Amino acid sequence: MSRSRSSASAADHEPGAPSRRVAEPPAEPAPGSCPTARAAPDPCPTAPPSPPRPLRPPQLPATAPAASGEPPLPPLPYLLAYAGTIATQAADRVLAPYGLTLRQLGLLLQLRAEPELTTAELARQLGVSRQTLHQMVGELERAGHVRRGPGASGRTRRLVLTPGAARLAERARTALAEAETSLTRGADPREARILRTLLARLLARVTDDEAWLSAL
Repeated sequence: MSRSRSSASAADHEPGAPSRRVAEPPAEPAPGSCPTARAAPDPCPTAPPSPPRPLRPPQLPATAPAASGEPPLPPLPYLLAYAGTIATQAADRVLAPYGLTLRQLGLLLQLRAEPELTTAELARQLGVSRQTLHQMVGELERAGHVRRGPGASGRTRRLVLTPGAARLAERARTALAEAETSLTRGADPREARILRTLLARLLARVTDDEAWLSAL
């Protein structure tokens, strides 16, 4: 009996003989871990992605006093800039069929109201840099809406509206009523008049141009 065990042991370790290993049972997955494909063919479930949060204006520090118990008021410059962005987008949509943007229409209307303005004065009235004005003028020149002419002193240059541009500006200005209706939909007409008056007074003061008050 001892001999046969020794023979078997020697045969097991004989050089060149294939080794025989006992298969080990698969290890159990750790608690809370995702099981492997061998243990469970279904993939580990993942949590669904969170829905995107709606865009909202950033919370800014208040600059105006608020009544007791009410949230602080946002800064007025921020409100004006945010409203201006929305108004510009609405205006550009209705002006697109006329081949104009709101800034370009503003330049044409300013030239029609004050044709003697130099390019430097025009840039100041429109609140843009000279570089921006030069770009706008180039676009309007290529479209045939303006041309350059001599200024009052002979050493300066000014812009002149072409006859077709004057008619185009009037039609485009009428079309802006559509954008205004969209922006003020649901508002009391008196509120719209008050807003128009306050903005005109603000622009007249910061630009030192009383022409903003002429239509009030």
